[in-house]
Amino acid sequence: MTPQHIWTEAEKEWKAMLDGDPTYEILPMSELYQTLPEPEAYDEIQNRFGHPDLAAWCKLFMAHEMCEMVRDTVVLLHGTMNCNTCVRNFHSHLFGNWGHGFAHTPTTAIDKRQVVFGGEEELYNAIKAVDRDYRPKLIMVFTGCAPSLVQDDFNRVVARAQPEVGAKLYFYPTAGYEVRNLGQMIEEVTQMWVDLMDPPAKVDRETVNILGSNREVYWPHARGAEGPRPNPYPSDVEELGRLIEGIGLRVHRVLLASGGDYDYIRTAPEAGVNTISCGTWGFPQAFLMKKRFGTPYVYHELPLGLDSTDRFVRELAKITGRERESEEFIKGEHEAIRDIWERCKEMVAGKTVILGGAGNRTASYLRFFKELGVEIIYIPAYPDMGGCIDEAIKGKRVDWDYFLADGFDPLVLRLREGLIRDYRFYYLPKLMERLKLTEDDMIYLYCDFSAYAGKLEPARITYLNSSTHLRKRPGYPSRAVGYKGTEGFCLDVMEAVNVAKRKTSPTLYTRIYAK
Repeated sequence: MTPQHIWTEAEKEWKAMLDGDPTYEILPMSELYQTLPEPEAYDEIQNRFGHPDLAAWCKLFMAHEMCEMVRDTVVLLHGTMNCNTCVRNFHSHLFGNWGHGFAHTPTTAIDKRQVVFGGEEELYNAIKAVDRDYRPKLIMVFTGCAPSLVQDDFNRVVARAQPEVGAKLYFYPTAGYEVRNLGQMIEEVTQMWVDLMDPPAKVDRETVNILGSNREVYWPHARGAEGPRPNPYPSDVEELGRLIEGIGLRVHRVLLASGGDYDYIRTAPEAGVNTISCGTWGFPQAFLMKKRFGTPYVYHELPLGLDSTDRFVRELAKITGRERESEEFIKGEHEAIRDIWERCKEMVAGKTVILGGAGNRTASYLRFFKELGVEIIYIPAYPDMGGCIDEAIKGKRVDWDYFLADGFDPLVLRLREGLIRDYRFYYLPKLMERLKLTEDDMIYLYCDFSAYAGKLEPARITYLNSSTHLRKRPGYPSRAVGYKGTEGFCLDVMEAVNVAKRKTSPTLYTRIYAK
């Protein structure tokens, strides 16, 4: 159901300011969304926006990302050494973000001869060698662009090798040119886990899966078992697990890249219901598991704030018959954070957030601020990272389909049709000037790094790191979900508001990076 956007007074003023503006237009997401091309329509996207998409990673990177923390499994890459090196370099720079490295990846390391004449025999021999040397339960065969272009018959090689090895063999095509749009790419690669699942011999209605986690370990000790946590930073899935256990259920499996082994993956359909952390990764799995195994799912992602977390808990409770337990749990959680929630609402009254991004995290944060009473504007750009992403909105269709269905319909400030998509038009100081917003009016959220050192100063403007990777507050989930995530995010916002009252004494960040 398409939501009906209810215009606030501030939004009406902004719309009047931009009436007839040659550069910008402002309209509800529900209105814009219907006009955007599907992510598969490369020619239309190219003609309309001047580029096919913001291609940040390739399909191989995304598929490999799913396998990094899976024990007893080896990924075998059939491709050139360059592909393997690129994947390793990409994942190695993320060590500090997630606290673990990359999976060791054997490769056929084909050269110019195989690129021309094919490398099927090299793949066959590599499968046999991996099985002999590593003795894994599962070998996942991925491909680079070169052997895919030369049309090696991967399925025939896998079928030939399967009777001769002890591991289960699974082939998935990962050539980078096959799919460009990031959201569409993730929609496709997440089906790998479902392909590896067995039909359930039995279903435990008291257990719940969490789908769509990414490099997050579920640490059950955080749920009250004996023994200390290994670090003070719980993951998002631990907070979702706390909600699940708070109404008397148990966590069965945590999937995407969250550890486990082949048996852990293949027995996932034995859970009674699926819940979702990140929708981009989780919803496609949930949809496919519903189709193949009949597993119901809770249609919510990244619940942040009281309203969305309440709906997450209540829908899970309805599916599992835990309505009474859920109301008691929700009441206790509200009481625990009511004071911080109300104080945060008072401190941000009258402020505005302008935030860019592709879909899920951005929408979750904006919905949170909307509930706090803050004016919100979505921009289809990553000005901090140097890109415009009109096409990525529909690319993250599983996320925006959900948020619109959930009734969240943010106002979108975008460049008018026909203009070159130049991310510099989205620089926040430029937008503030055009909308007549001052530093005192604003909450600035930045993702991964800020582009405005020396131009926007945390001692003068509410300046908040919204990065998945770098937000660290002991005792609170970093990506901010659930009631604890809501409390932690409120504390971060309140701290940033107080710092912005200084009006003097530039921060260390500015002193280092500004001129």
